[in-house]
Amino acid sequence: MNIGAPACKIIFGQDITTLRFSPRLNSALVEIYLTRSWKHLRVLDLSSVKLCKTRIEALQYLIHLKYLELRYCDYIPYLICNLKELETFIVTGIYRKACIPNSIWDMTSLRHLHLTCLYTWQLLEDLDNLKTCSDLVINSGEYYQKFMKRLPSLEKLSCRLYDSRTSYKNFFPAFDSLRQLKSLKIGVSELVPAVDPYGFEDFTYPSNLKKLTLVNLKLPWSKISTIGRLSNLEVLKLEQHAFKGRQWDVKDGDFPNLKVLKLKNLGFSEWTASDDSYPNLQQVVVQRCWQLEEIPECFGSMCTMQLIEVRSCRDSVVNAALNIKEIQIQEMGNSEFKAIISK
Repeated sequence: MNIGAPACKIIFGQDITTLRFSPRLNSALVEIYLTRSWKHLRVLDLSSVKLCKTRIEALQYLIHLKYLELRYCDYIPYLICNLKELETFIVTGIYRKACIPNSIWDMTSLRHLHLTCLYTWQLLEDLDNLKTCSDLVINSGEYYQKFMKRLPSLEKLSCRLYDSRTSYKNFFPAFDSLRQLKSLKIGVSELVPAVDPYGFEDFTYPSNLKKLTLVNLKLPWSKISTIGRLSNLEVLKLEQHAFKGRQWDVKDGDFPNLKVLKLKNLGFSEWTASDDSYPNLQQVVVQRCWQLEEIPECFGSMCTMQLIEVRSCRDSVVNAALNIKEIQIQEMGNSEFKAIISK
């Protein structure tokens, strides 16, 4: 059932299984009588409306919910764990200082969890069913090495790191223990003390990883060699000073299965690559890398290349991209090759 978001109180019957509110530009505060009599409700999408605190408390009685989506919450009740059948829990636009209870980690049926500023305070049991988790805030301390091992079935993870400054050593989270992980995004939290990546003991990633996004980590370029050896990696996105330093040298055989490479807001100026690197690369996107002087010329002779895109970069980078296009079309006979240029 889909309805607009009115400003009045709403009462529905007991036989509804799905309830979604259509989005409105100005969603008023809606009071919905969520009662224990709604025994058949399985899907509840309130992402387009705002609920008062008392109505959020009433959610705990909808014990057969499998899908729940909320918006603009600054409070989630501890007894949310009563929803034993809940598989998808999404909260969008959550207030940054929201009170998120530890009982979230007791919901063993969860498969998809998306909560802004979700901190990993306690997790005592393995969450074998959890497949996706977004906006997880992870401490760089030693405890979180154990935490990662309690998510054995995780396939997609978006997280932010922070340094608690409570230990002598920083530990890069044990992402390699997530053996089913296919997609990983790592950033740095803006709300807490900054991570010092140079102090990390080691950098490890799941061997089965296919997509990796790094944002604002300011890692030394020497640490990218670990990523370059990931044999299953197909998509790599480096954004907003993900790496720090003047030069990126790609070694022979690095990124053996990479197909898509996207670079955005990086401060490096020199980028070198051999003819034996990126053997399966298809698309290269370079955006707002103002210090970069050129793109590796070897991209012109790669038979797998399909597209190169340059946006808001130096003229020398634009010229290098156009030169690659010319080589691809005239020398490699790749008439389908595209170059997208935007200054």
